[in-house]
Amino acid sequence: MPFYEYTAADSDGKLKTSEMEAIDRQTVISYLKDQNLLVVSVKEKTPQPLGKVFGGKISAVDKINLTENLSIMLRAGVNMPEALEVIGRDSKNPYFKQVLSDIRFGLENGKPLSEGLSNFPKDFNNVYISLVKAGEASGKLEEVLKELANQLKKEYNLISKIKGAFAYPIVLVVGLVGVMILLMTFVLPRLVAIFEGTNLQLPVTTRIIFAISQVFSYSPILTLLSFVVLAVAIVILSRQKKVKQSLNQMVFHIPVISNLLKQVELTRFARTLGNLQKSGIPILRGLEITAEALSLKSFKNVTVEAKEDIAKGVSLTNAFRKKESLFPQMIVSVMQVGEKTGNLDTLLLNLADFYEEQVDNTLRNLASLIEPVLLVIVGLAIGGMAISIILPIYQLMGSI
Repeated sequence: MPFYEYTAADSDGKLKTSEMEAIDRQTVISYLKDQNLLVVSVKEKTPQPLGKVFGGKISAVDKINLTENLSIMLRAGVNMPEALEVIGRDSKNPYFKQVLSDIRFGLENGKPLSEGLSNFPKDFNNVYISLVKAGEASGKLEEVLKELANQLKKEYNLISKIKGAFAYPIVLVVGLVGVMILLMTFVLPRLVAIFEGTNLQLPVTTRIIFAISQVFSYSPILTLLSFVVLAVAIVILSRQKKVKQSLNQMVFHIPVISNLLKQVELTRFARTLGNLQKSGIPILRGLEITAEALSLKSFKNVTVEAKEDIAKGVSLTNAFRKKESLFPQMIVSVMQVGEKTGNLDTLLLNLADFYEEQVDNTLRNLASLIEPVLLVIVGLAIGGMAISIILPIYQLMGSI
């Protein structure tokens, strides 16, 4: 259905501009009259280009701003449709504007916020929707949104730290590969032409390098295009959910990286389950939602198994006690104390902060380890290539 932008005045003469989805223009006018509004103008919105709306995405920053601003405005007494209108008006993301418009239209027709969010599962996961639904049920939506905004901020900061720690190594490796490709494509083919007219017995490494360079130089544009296509394909595949889970599971078995990934998953587990418990969501449903929020398949499976054990009457502590390979004794002890004192949510959130600090320490140690190792690898790669090229040149000069 098309979207219509309208301007209407209330009984006090205050103008309101918004938009709604409807079959035709007359439906919008009838709806506004039913709301006791005086219609000033109604016009159909110009469709957004497909590239801007279709396949759009709500960024993590947009989601944080939405959650935080919505909480602030609701506490200030602004009604929810108006709050969403203000947030959408300030955004520069066309897709985000469209999503907020759809949700606002549902609110104006009596649907709860959680139902509107559930129409966009790609943008709002089960954790987000469940917490909002719990806030609506308890009448504490403003507080739940505030806690949810804090959770999203911490998750965003955690991911940013990990990306930042690996940014330098990735740039270094990409730069090395780029230099190698340029040498193979444009420099080495000229040396190959020089050595082809001689009877020198070239070293094996030199012959291999020259053979690769001849392949690259056969069609430089096609070679570079192939690498670009390969890079794009890798990026697209790595964003697929199943591929991402498989890659995460493979990386999890690398000794140095596994400890970092384990700490990240424990942070996510403790913070998600803690917030769900704080919002009053039952433990079985909380574990089910938490399992969906985890990235590693092994952690997902263990959480689902624990939920099934609890459904059979096993305590939360005992359900995780036998999973010490993934869930250490510390988190099991916290669960035990939380069950006894009734403060499971607070203890889990404190534990999440502890593991987040551990992630920071691990990232610092990892960065100090990776950088020198990469520099050695880069030095060996460039040095090996240089030696493979320089030795034949000396042989050629000696034979003259």
